[in-house]
Amino acid sequence: MLNREGSNSSRTFILFSGFNTRAVLTLCRIFTKHKITFFIIALDKNDPIHLTAYTSHVKWIRKKRQLDLDEFIDAIEHIRTRYEVDTVTIVPSTEALNRFILEHRGFLEDRNISVPLVNKALYELISNKYSFGELCAMKGIKVPTEITLSEKAVTNYPIVAKPRNYSTSNTISPVIINHQLELLEFQRLYNVDDFYFQEYVNGESYYLLYSIDKSGTVVSFSQKNFIQQGNGKSIVLAVSAEIHNESIGEKYKRFFLELGFHGVVMVEIKRTKENDYMIEANPRFWGPLQLTMDCNVPIVELWLQMCGCELQEESKASPPYVYGEYLWLSGLLKSIKNNDVMYHVNPEVIQHLPDYLLSDVYLRKDSLNYFYDEIKGDK
Repeated sequence: MLNREGSNSSRTFILFSGFNTRAVLTLCRIFTKHKITFFIIALDKNDPIHLTAYTSHVKWIRKKRQLDLDEFIDAIEHIRTRYEVDTVTIVPSTEALNRFILEHRGFLEDRNISVPLVNKALYELISNKYSFGELCAMKGIKVPTEITLSEKAVTNYPIVAKPRNYSTSNTISPVIINHQLELLEFQRLYNVDDFYFQEYVNGESYYLLYSIDKSGTVVSFSQKNFIQQGNGKSIVLAVSAEIHNESIGEKYKRFFLELGFHGVVMVEIKRTKENDYMIEANPRFWGPLQLTMDCNVPIVELWLQMCGCELQEESKASPPYVYGEYLWLSGLLKSIKNNDVMYHVNPEVIQHLPDYLLSDVYLRKDSLNYFYDEIKGDK
């Protein structure tokens, strides 16, 4: 239900598509389920959103790939005028978008454009891998051991190189370095001072997932990751888990509440026989968000209510959580073809892939065209 704030006032949500497509698609599905008004600003004419049922929600196609404040305002004002919208809320779907709207927060909010994120300092404290790792260590949360390259040689491989700070101009994912030759190549390609290095933790991979509103209400969930693209990129196969109900889930919940955090956040952890290690945190919507919808977990719903959106009465009573599975088949096939796959369980899980096929994030009525387009592109 659209939240009416007055006779001539309304609220709607603006989604930027073209990046983090799986999360954007899930958000479209949830908004549609709850009859929430939303509009989409597409990246370009080749944006995958055009191959889904939500192409009719596209009301602006960007002229520039890089986020530009003038075009950003032009797009919002076009939607506001054309569809008689007063207050708009930007959906925090990507890191680049979040950093952009935080940088211009005052300017945007003066124009009735809502930025549903914590303050810039807290956001960056959590989002920057190094600063959040330091904070976790101070709080007694295990993080992988840091390694200094000033030593004559690294004795235990693999190690992981992580960027110290986020860069909008040159986004770099963590790099797993398996031996000395790869380290030498890494040192040739990158400015080592821009990175820090940690031991690679070999263990089970989980996501702890939280939605926290400004009053301190929390919805939590977790997933166990079976297969991931190389160098810790996108998760391609996962199932629902229960570790958010364990002490580790409660520990992070208290941690974020103590920080005064509100919004959505994902924490990646690696579990060994001895410890749970914090790998990174992302205070934004994550790629496998569909799993929360399939498992009846109201993570997005709590966020919508925090943003001032009134849900329909039948939407407020959520059904019990159920077991669920998540697959991104095209992402998996692409990684297999490139020999770039990380197995967090026995690699024999690949033999059971047909069992997960119907859980594919794109193999659904509203996105079948994109599913076929992705599969065709991966041949």
